[in-house]
Amino acid sequence: MACQRELMTFLLRCVVVLLLVHKNFGIEYGEIRLAGGNSSHEGRIEVYNNGKWGTIRGYGWDSSDAAVACRQLGFSGVVSSFYDAEYFGEGVGKIWWEFVSCIGNEGLLTDCDYNECDGACSNHAWDVGVICSTEVSGDTRNGDVRLVDGANDNEGRVEIFYGDVWGTVCDDSWDRRDSDVICRMLGYDRSGVRPLTDSHGPGNGLIVLDDLNCLGYEESISECPHSRWMRHNCIHNEDVGVSCLYAEEEYNGAVRLVNGSSESEGRVEVYFNGTWGTVCADNWSLNDGAVVCRQLGFSGVLEAVTDGSFGESSDDEIGIILHGVFCFGSEGQILECVRFPWYYGNCTTQAEAAVVCDTAPKGTYRTGDVRLLPDTGVIEVHYAGAWGTICPFNWDIDDGDVVCRQLGLSYAWGVSEWRDPTNQTSDVILSDVYCRGYEDNIGDCSKGDWHRTDCPTTSFATVSCLEGETARIRLVDGESEREGRVEVYYAGSWGTVCGNSFELFDAQVICRELGFLRAFAVRLGAYYGEGKGSIFLDGLSCDGTERTIYECGKNDWMDNSCTHSQDVGVVCVPEYEEEATETAVRLKDGQTGDSEGRVEIFHHGAWGTVCDDGWGYNNFYDEKTVCKQLGYRREMQSLLGAYFGKGTGDILLDEVECGFYDTNLYLCQHSGWGVHDCTHDEDISVRCYSADYLDSRLRNGFNPYSGRAEVYEGGTWHKIAFSNFTRNEANVICREQGFRETISVYPENVYQNDIYVPFINGALNCLGSEASFRECEFTPMDVTNISENIEAAVVDCTPPDDGLTGGQIAGIVISSVVAAFLLGLIIFGIYHKYHT
Repeated sequence: MACQRELMTFLLRCVVVLLLVHKNFGIEYGEIRLAGGNSSHEGRIEVYNNGKWGTIRGYGWDSSDAAVACRQLGFSGVVSSFYDAEYFGEGVGKIWWEFVSCIGNEGLLTDCDYNECDGACSNHAWDVGVICSTEVSGDTRNGDVRLVDGANDNEGRVEIFYGDVWGTVCDDSWDRRDSDVICRMLGYDRSGVRPLTDSHGPGNGLIVLDDLNCLGYEESISECPHSRWMRHNCIHNEDVGVSCLYAEEEYNGAVRLVNGSSESEGRVEVYFNGTWGTVCADNWSLNDGAVVCRQLGFSGVLEAVTDGSFGESSDDEIGIILHGVFCFGSEGQILECVRFPWYYGNCTTQAEAAVVCDTAPKGTYRTGDVRLLPDTGVIEVHYAGAWGTICPFNWDIDDGDVVCRQLGLSYAWGVSEWRDPTNQTSDVILSDVYCRGYEDNIGDCSKGDWHRTDCPTTSFATVSCLEGETARIRLVDGESEREGRVEVYYAGSWGTVCGNSFELFDAQVICRELGFLRAFAVRLGAYYGEGKGSIFLDGLSCDGTERTIYECGKNDWMDNSCTHSQDVGVVCVPEYEEEATETAVRLKDGQTGDSEGRVEIFHHGAWGTVCDDGWGYNNFYDEKTVCKQLGYRREMQSLLGAYFGKGTGDILLDEVECGFYDTNLYLCQHSGWGVHDCTHDEDISVRCYSADYLDSRLRNGFNPYSGRAEVYEGGTWHKIAFSNFTRNEANVICREQGFRETISVYPENVYQNDIYVPFINGALNCLGSEASFRECEFTPMDVTNISENIEAAVVDCTPPDDGLTGGQIAGIVISSVVAAFLLGLIIFGIYHKYHT
């Protein structure tokens, strides 16, 4: 029995691992996505590593790095770059990278230099974000192609536009069918392509595409399977080129129709080595005719003719030159079908093949068009003149969002797998779909080859879409919009969620999906009253990183044994709240206003105080963090021993140790919420100050330790002319901001000059050793005539060492002693076993 239990445990662990791998199948190391934004082109940057999504730390992050991130995501440029989480919120889970350093012309962030955090990064306050540009230059769009460096306009090296650059295509797996698509995109004949036999030289810049695998009749390369944009294993010596031909140019394998009453019907003739001949009609089928019609540019085939109704070739003509044609129907031209060699074969019927092609406008349906079957929501996608279904494996809410938006609806509120109870089969033509959620067409997503799938033919992907701005999740019967009973929309009605196994991770996803910052609490047992109607969801299992609950594990819809007495509710934390937001701080009972007072922090629905044990021992970062969190420019002093009176309620924090980068008191180390050995006689107080005369700051930098040098004078902030600013002044401003020394001083680009920030009315003259500008010599001068083209001074400072706090050092020492002791016991035990 023990062996059986161990075997079952091992198998269950294997199943869990396989499920985790399956969830993120197809995502590679270094893939990125945007989260926490209000649109698809903005948000916190998350990177995929070791099977999980994580964030990037903002140390060293600048606009060049942001430009590469936007290019990797397919956008045309960068609008704004953010080196901290203030704009898009803090991520959860791992922080994978820091000190990303891109030149700006790379195709992927993995092409740049960066450091892996290796578990050393833990503060999500510096999670980077970006707003990417969706503007396009002229009429150029992602996926547009051009030919360069050819002898004529109809030939050259293939270049494709993606992001904001033109790049080349690697020749790995390249064949004539890929050339067909390229040439048709450029306006040449659909079949008028001859294989490339010469080189047009290596390109430069980025290689944007590799492993293109077209079937030959796609309207655009975006409809063809390929490796992900910017991912390749090539050099420019592998850049591919093509030569294209117009329709009137004859080439081996060209086809035409003769003796018909219109150009869309007739006997099929094919060109070879200077002559036209016919095709044997033995086993001639609609699939064969479909290929001929497609090659001629028609939308489909109506009839495959074998009865000679379009006449036979005369005695003075070549006659039948192509035998044994067998097409699957998906080929781009007749020479791609199975066939005998030219002139070889015996035509038993002596009949010549003919077709009637469909003249319906080709624009009626395009490759990648989608539709939903009534009642089931099964998705059908159009390809090669026919409709087929999508394999449900790996199908998720992002894929559903693309389909819904393609249908003119808002977004998906649910995706699932539908199995035909009658076992009726359907042609599954698309599998391994992976969308990021913002594509305009499912054909723009990563996917497997068309018609190449081992998916069951009785199992199909489905989607349910919402119209307009209707939400798919809501909170009801709470005292405010940020709390209430959780209800989800399914099958045309609202229903509740069962609280079995419901955790804060699940609430985090719900709150973020509703636009809140995070979750504050879970309310079980119908806390907000029992709902009506169905209980739609049970067994919700989120890890907290998902963008929607539809990405989380869960039971099948309505698969539960719950009652409404188990309806779950949540309380969310809004992005901004004046008071009573979890971990908010305030100063109470001060004598001169809100800038001084007893420090109180909000936790689990109540305000409490902070003990002064250990306060201020770490370079005064504790009081600096409080003042910074409250929006004050700088702190003045900490005041111990309940200076502004004893607080009431709980003492929530003790032994607080903040670091330089902490922006919120709850981010600092402490002994644990509610863990202390204090009385209210030890409540800590602080006094904060706003900017004072000749205070300094760094503004508009790409990281916390760089930016335009500004000084406070006459009630406002001023920039400093670069011509009046030396390394001495730079050392003072770096020191005053808490940094060690100056790395460089340089002028701000005049085209980025903020005309709303005036220049200082004077000149600073520092020795470089001063603690602040107030200790430097200041000479007033008239700056009213300074040209708007004068450059302002910009400073890069050396960031401080994070170091280890006293508590961390003590922890390391104690852990080492304990580990050594335990190791000694183990060695002693082994020795005693074998020597007694």
